[in-house]
Amino acid sequence: YSRTVARQTFKELTPIQQMEYLGSDVFVGNPELQMSALENWDLRADYMPFEGSLLSMSWFRKDIKNPIEYVQRIGTFAYTTPMNYPQGTLSGIELEARQHLGNFLEALDGLTVGGNATFIDSEVTLPASESAQFDDAAIRAPMKKRDMTGAPAYLYNLFFTYDIKKKD
Repeated sequence: YSRTVARQTFKELTPIQQMEYLGSDVFVGNPELQMSALENWDLRADYMPFEGSLLSMSWFRKDIKNPIEYVQRIGTFAYTTPMNYPQGTLSGIELEARQHLGNFLEALDGLTVGGNATFIDSEVTLPASESAQFDDAAIRAPMKKRDMTGAPAYLYNLFFTYDIKKKD
């Protein structure tokens, strides 16, 4: 268990029109943006059947107060801006395997192969003003929560490492 914060970036706080490159979306910072406060829970179990081998499973959950979400706005032009949402949650599991290949073939001594897969669920609670728009009789699609912007549903990684033995 731990408590952390997610700080705003300079770009997110600067109230000027910005573009990453010519033709990209316009981004306008929000000087009223607050830091996000996170409560993190992590639980991990490792199993090492023999030296140089690892099987691992992790569970995690992050409860976020004031998560920063990027939203589209339309004024005299369309732009993206960051804003704090009331609450957010990010949770999931991670599976990892790692194997030193020198255990099987001496010529591969020093080479380790591994990978992990992470499966993520995320959601944010909509601000009351945004939620009310979905309750409108013309829309009839009540919604109080949605997926967190930019949070992937899964991540996969493969890796190879090679340890060079020290020469005397």
